[in-house]
Amino acid sequence: MFFVLSLPRSRSRWLATFLSYEGLDCGHDLAAECGSIGDFENALAGRVGTVETGAIAGWRLLIDRYPQAKLVVVTRPIGEIVDSFSRAGFGVPSGTMTELNVRAEMLRGVAQLPGVLAVTFDELRLMSVCKAIFEHTLELEFDYTWWDSLKDTNIQVDMSARLRQLQQNAPRLAALKAEIERETAKLGDMRGRNWN
Repeated sequence: MFFVLSLPRSRSRWLATFLSYEGLDCGHDLAAECGSIGDFENALAGRVGTVETGAIAGWRLLIDRYPQAKLVVVTRPIGEIVDSFSRAGFGVPSGTMTELNVRAEMLRGVAQLPGVLAVTFDELRLMSVCKAIFEHTLELEFDYTWWDSLKDTNIQVDMSARLRQLQQNAPRLAALKAEIERETAKLGDMRGRNWN
């Protein structure tokens, strides 16, 4: 099991495709369709891992419930993310900016944990970085041909459909967020734990 955590517009959809190798199923933004932690765990069933742009809020729970999971963090400057949204024809409301900054800070913190593979958005252009992600998450020997077939492919989510999905699922997402906060509070201090 693995989790790749990033902010939106950070090649997350491309990574989910890249890590769905030879019949392996890597999820993408599973949390966006969930209303509870149980929903998320059910969505993970049968998958090798997932690439998530919102699940960083529950990183402590992911580590607690999946202690053997491999973690990858992809960081990208907030300004570049805003520009990417703008190029796609979408503005970023001020409340969303605050949320993006909070998530970015969480990502930087998780990136410092032992065993976490941390890369930048720009580094995803490099074969060596994609090789490291592939081998870290899938624990398989890197397949150059597979990477080469995808490296120049622009794979993105349909932003209009994603925004509609988030609006429709807003009450369930609020319930998921509240459950994550309650369950995270029960974990207490996680310093000194064994990380993968």
